[in-house]
Amino acid sequence: MGTEKESSSKVPVFEFVWKALVGFALFVAAMTALSIRAHGQETVRKVEKPSVLSKPGEKVDSQIFSDKAQESAQPSTAGEENKLSEAESVVAAPAAGDPQDASSSTGTTQSAESKWHYGGFFDVGYLLDFNHPENRVFRSRGTTWHVDRPQINMAAFYVRKKATEDSRWGVELTAQGGKDAELFGFSATAPNIGGYKFLRQLGPTNVSYLAPIGKGLTIQGGIFASFIGYDSLYAKDNFNYTRPWGADFTPYFMLGVNVSYPFTKKLTGSFFVVNGYWHLAHANNVPSFGGQAAISATSHLTVKQTVLVGPH
Repeated sequence: MGTEKESSSKVPVFEFVWKALVGFALFVAAMTALSIRAHGQETVRKVEKPSVLSKPGEKVDSQIFSDKAQESAQPSTAGEENKLSEAESVVAAPAAGDPQDASSSTGTTQSAESKWHYGGFFDVGYLLDFNHPENRVFRSRGTTWHVDRPQINMAAFYVRKKATEDSRWGVELTAQGGKDAELFGFSATAPNIGGYKFLRQLGPTNVSYLAPIGKGLTIQGGIFASFIGYDSLYAKDNFNYTRPWGADFTPYFMLGVNVSYPFTKKLTGSFFVVNGYWHLAHANNVPSFGGQAAISATSHLTVKQTVLVGPH
């Protein structure tokens, strides 16, 4: 892949602005994650707290059981023993179809669900090259390009919230670092975009909105997964640890805006406008655009056709 090329004298200003914005975004993401965790722990404590009397009738039933238990210590008739058994069954096993029990169980399940999700991963690898090149470089690669030495190829942390009908705004923040984040996204011939040193430390970072149009029109802007290619930048998501050359020569991410709409249960159409083929390169001032049709042939198979147009 292309080597790093210095941009104009304005690059330090872009870098300062980008770093300030991302630093603030990461701070907000960290605070959000801590808030989510604290809320989750509080919810669990509330759910696990035992309830002594969940129904008004249980107090009466317990009193009946106590009175009957005292009477059972003395000789009793067969009729009294039958009444005692009935009282025990009321206290020990509430009716399975009780509406209060069903609503309580449903409420517990719903409160345990969260709209926000956060996590991270750490990718360490050692690539052995039997040719043992002196520069320890796996040539013409944009990922896993260092050999014969242990490397932190990728480490990332993310916070995301999906846009839904109940909460139409969505957000995704991803901070990443490692050897795989050094060369991907650049062009072999075009200059680098301003602020590229910071932008390459960001994975999918965007804002989305589910517009109430028809079946739901999703609008997304920022850095998002590429509509072109099959493999992911993150080795954990692929069949093989090392990505093929074809993957490194197609974009892993795009920078721009896209919209998608589910025409049917099996057909989803998308349209996008991006800054170019490589999201960290500045080939020219004209954006590229394209579209995609995704067809769900089966529950496990989806066929996609993407078209990209522009002077990239």
